[in-house]
Amino acid sequence: AVDQLSDHGERPRKCALTVFAMSSGPGRLGPMPRLLVVAYVLTSAWELGCTEQLHDARENSGGLGAGRPPKEVQALPGTGGGARLFPGEPLLLRGFASSWPAARWTFDSLARRLAGEQTTFISFGCGIDEEDDDESEQEESSDEAGESRIGCQDVQGDAGDFFRELPGVRVGRGGGGLEDDQHLAGLQVRMLRENPDLLYGKSNLVADLRPHTLLRGGLASDFERRGYSFVATLWAGPSNATTGLHADLDPGGVFLVHLGPGTKRLVALPPSTASALQAAAPSGDGGFYPPRSMNLFSASVTSAFPSTATLREHPDLVRLSLEPGDVLYIPCGWFHQVQYMGEPSVSVSLAVWHRDIDERSMSMETCRAQ
Repeated sequence: AVDQLSDHGERPRKCALTVFAMSSGPGRLGPMPRLLVVAYVLTSAWELGCTEQLHDARENSGGLGAGRPPKEVQALPGTGGGARLFPGEPLLLRGFASSWPAARWTFDSLARRLAGEQTTFISFGCGIDEEDDDESEQEESSDEAGESRIGCQDVQGDAGDFFRELPGVRVGRGGGGLEDDQHLAGLQVRMLRENPDLLYGKSNLVADLRPHTLLRGGLASDFERRGYSFVATLWAGPSNATTGLHADLDPGGVFLVHLGPGTKRLVALPPSTASALQAAAPSGDGGFYPPRSMNLFSASVTSAFPSTATLREHPDLVRLSLEPGDVLYIPCGWFHQVQYMGEPSVSVSLAVWHRDIDERSMSMETCRAQ
């Protein structure tokens, strides 16, 4: 905790010591002193605003382990003439998008610019339902309610109304961290699902993005010469909303541009872990999905899904928190799960598509070659 939280400022250092006391100190005491120490530490944590760090410490103490942060870079490295366009690992560009016009979006401004625009919302995150083992039964379940074979439930609605109401949306959460019931509650909340028409329509929100600033030097010409392009899509959700664990098979990966105002916690694993995560691609939508109730933030994930025990302390288990303005590159085929923290948040994903590649034909094997 001290290593992870003591990098900047006085409050993070106090939070680090508070988390350390909570996780290490009380175990050496008798029952009554232990109770007093726990009460004091929790009170201190609340006053310091360390509750998120306490949740992180509890969750990282079990489950798959603490993981590692992604590599931080100031700019994307060039291809060096190799076959791969971008590196095959997550890269974090801290604060890179802070100067983009999109960084000035507010819920009110989005509500005005998107008033009357019909879009798609998702409730109950994507993933395979464990009880739906029979393929024919899964196919039959994807009908009028908008429920697909992978459990997503899509509904139509007014995007302007969504952003107007978003600050007041509350998701239930207990005081003991991200347990299974809170995880399912976070999945069930209505979230704005990716819809390029919102950005490219009459609102012209796409003009507020600067994706090509990510491509510097020879990388820009290489990007276009090889036939790649960016496709921007919009995401938004309330605090404590959770996305289901999944992997996107966009040929060149995806850049997640976090605009805030809340933060996002993210956990990621490479394509080689697909078997341990029991992932499959049943829908043909270009994605890989583990069971929907699999929660990599949970300390009990290895108990609920024994196959994940082989991933404990995996060298490529990545954990991080995204602040407003941060940009995270997620390579093709990397599994990731996101939780919205603190306040509602807006993000834009910049998928890297190729003019000659159909996303539906992608696989984990072709991902590794991109």
